[in-house]
Amino acid sequence: MIAGLLLLGLGACEEAGAERTASLIPSEVAAAASPDLDVRVGTQGEPCVADFDNDGDADLIVPAHNRAEWPILRNEGNGAYSHWFTLPIADRHGCDAADVNGDGLLDFYAVIGAHQGTSEVAGLDELWVQRADGSGFDNQVVGSGAEDGAGRGREVLFLDSNGDASPDLFVGNEIGVDFPSPNRHYLGVSGGDASLAEDSGSGLGAEIGATCSARGDVDQDGLEDLLLCASERIYLYRQSPRGVYTDVAADLGLADLHLRDAELADVNADGWLDLLGVTAQELSVRLNRAGRFPETDHAAALVHGRDVAMGDANGDGDMDIFLVEGVNRDHDRPDSLFLGDGSGDTFHRLNLPDDANEGEGDTVTVLPSWKESAKSAFLVTNGKWPLEGRYRLWEFADAE
Repeated sequence: MIAGLLLLGLGACEEAGAERTASLIPSEVAAAASPDLDVRVGTQGEPCVADFDNDGDADLIVPAHNRAEWPILRNEGNGAYSHWFTLPIADRHGCDAADVNGDGLLDFYAVIGAHQGTSEVAGLDELWVQRADGSGFDNQVVGSGAEDGAGRGREVLFLDSNGDASPDLFVGNEIGVDFPSPNRHYLGVSGGDASLAEDSGSGLGAEIGATCSARGDVDQDGLEDLLLCASERIYLYRQSPRGVYTDVAADLGLADLHLRDAELADVNADGWLDLLGVTAQELSVRLNRAGRFPETDHAAALVHGRDVAMGDANGDGDMDIFLVEGVNRDHDRPDSLFLGDGSGDTFHRLNLPDDANEGEGDTVTVLPSWKESAKSAFLVTNGKWPLEGRYRLWEFADAE
């Protein structure tokens, strides 16, 4: 009798999940959102999403790679973007935003490659400081203390490493070829001039590569930790004491994980940051139990997993997962939305329409508060270098 009740409950859960996915209608709206998103381009790196103009809506820096300019788009709040500023062509691989000079306006740091590790100067990173009049940004990296010319820039995150008002910075680099290319950690210098100072004692300066990164207080000790996908495995750097980072991946049973992408997010709304991981063959969710990730709570088989992002696609308050897949056997695999039920261990998969096999799936970035609502949209890049493909911006509506 108990077994029958369990089967009945499982069937009801599956039926409810199927109803949720069947009632959700995906729409691809990149062309309608902006002419700058209605293009075919190569990509290698994630966008910046931040409220640069202080109007309450998250603006967008759109990635390209080495052959195209990067547009900065102002969010108009209604699902449309207007062109604000243009970054010149460069070998950028991503960016992150913070108020570096303390003037109340967001700036951003962009990481640059180094001619496949063969140049000391071509890899000079960028520190774009917003002009006081809101007309654009100026690259002030020269003299900032965070130039990193030989570094093969791949990942970048602003951190809080010392508890002061100035944002600190982590730069993740691919392993060098002709020149050393260690990861870098910089402390923000107060004074209003966008200065940073390299911090060699943080524990973050190893030359181990960097393919993904995420920040968050994993153990709820009030200090921000750092998750890093490196060349051989993942590293989970716990910050303790303040400003000193120690890899605890082995202590948490994570040292054998080699992930293409990873995110830290509170999947089940219990206040603890959970771990999402992507390999070529699997999407996994590991729930955080008092600062540890003892088991895989949900797994989904993939053909060519590439990138993942979290958001609330249908506005029901539960976290959902957007998964990008790449090319397998000359076919770019369709992407998927995994609708969550709030438990963190049950998701129902919605396969999105195929993209006509153009390019290769690269990254996905969540766009929160889409159209000033409780829903999230997701921006996908499909031009995994050296291929080119179109941006795809997915929003989701309830069927009437």
